[in-house]
Amino acid sequence: MIVLKTDDFKIATDNNSEDDNDSDKEGDPAAEEDNENKPVVGKKRKQSKKIREEDLPKDEEYVNSHQKLKQMLEDTNHDEDPWKFWCQMNGVGFGRHKRMDDKFQYICPLCLVIFCDRKVGTGQANRAFANHIQKHKLQTFKCTCNSISNGELKKAVRYRHIKLEHWKWVDCEHCKTPIFAERYDYHLYRKHPKFANVACEFCGKKFVSKTTIEFLLHISYHKAESFTCDCSLQFKSTKQKVHHMQSQHLKELVCCPKCHFMTSGSFLLDKHIKNTHLVVKSPCICEQCGLSFPDKHQQKSHMDRVHDPILLLCPKCPRKYNKAALKVHIEQAHSKGGICNLCGAQVSYLKRHMKCMHTPNHLKKYPCSDCDKAFITPGPLRNHQMSVHLKLRPYNCRYGCEFAYNDLGNRNAHERKKHGKVFSSKGQEGIKDE
Repeated sequence: MIVLKTDDFKIATDNNSEDDNDSDKEGDPAAEEDNENKPVVGKKRKQSKKIREEDLPKDEEYVNSHQKLKQMLEDTNHDEDPWKFWCQMNGVGFGRHKRMDDKFQYICPLCLVIFCDRKVGTGQANRAFANHIQKHKLQTFKCTCNSISNGELKKAVRYRHIKLEHWKWVDCEHCKTPIFAERYDYHLYRKHPKFANVACEFCGKKFVSKTTIEFLLHISYHKAESFTCDCSLQFKSTKQKVHHMQSQHLKELVCCPKCHFMTSGSFLLDKHIKNTHLVVKSPCICEQCGLSFPDKHQQKSHMDRVHDPILLLCPKCPRKYNKAALKVHIEQAHSKGGICNLCGAQVSYLKRHMKCMHTPNHLKKYPCSDCDKAFITPGPLRNHQMSVHLKLRPYNCRYGCEFAYNDLGNRNAHERKKHGKVFSSKGQEGIKDE
């Protein structure tokens, strides 16, 4: 016997203890099929972790719950579903999984097997615990119904009878598997999505059930189309409006306070916050210029756009760009051009032309604080302030001459005209402007 130390008590591992081979099952907290008679081929039996009697938690609430569950499992005449009994005893909605702060609180009172998530927040522990205590009850309960004799029928038939007649489960109409009544919709959603029979009242789209998060979110977006409130807010997206509507007014969904995530239960919200907002990620640093990025994807995109030295000739004009910049250039300069129907100008990027030239200044996002001009992006605003109001010339010629300019384009044009090529810091060699 091997003893493993933990923060609160010791865990004993016994090679002969009962294996919880249903802990990874999804859907119902109880197994949808009785796997007891199925042989395990080519698999090594896992070791079940057990706790010693003297190392059980000592708090009064746990001791009372532990003793009541043990008495219920040992009572051969008590025909209630033990998972339902445990949920009601602990004030948890039947069919929902309670998130326990103490990861060793799922302990079988008969064989002292403990259950904990292999990965935090997955709900494996309570599913495995439910399957385990239900197996105990199926074995110990002695049915007295006239229609069944405990010794004459196979275990699978007797277990099915107990689940349907005594535990009040329902038979799936598609696969004939006994299912929790409270989890039947979820079973249909996971196992039989093609049998969707719930139609959206607004657009007629089919869903498996009205309780799935997909249906609830879909209906929320329809409600947002006609929803109005007195909050005097301007929403940048429909999702932001739906989030505001649900978090502040309707409160039909549980909403994340830090982003626009919405779900149907507090457990999923806690899991989202822990995995998304509480994870501390080390920034990715560009080795060439020192800029930091939140993830490797953005760092790679930066490297491709800024630090790729291989220039390619644009197939539609004489300009040269690296691979990433060339793709953007072709899309903006050659794929979306046309004639402006307001001024008649032939432009290479019509959408940008409309925003820059024909959008009133009061509708542009970046107004100048020193004059009445405004811009649609922050870059031109900075250049305008430096050259017009601050009279700055921060871009010096990198070949060492006395000229300085207010933007990069003028500085690069000077280097090409006076020195033959744009200066490159790599070996102090320029990039030829062929």
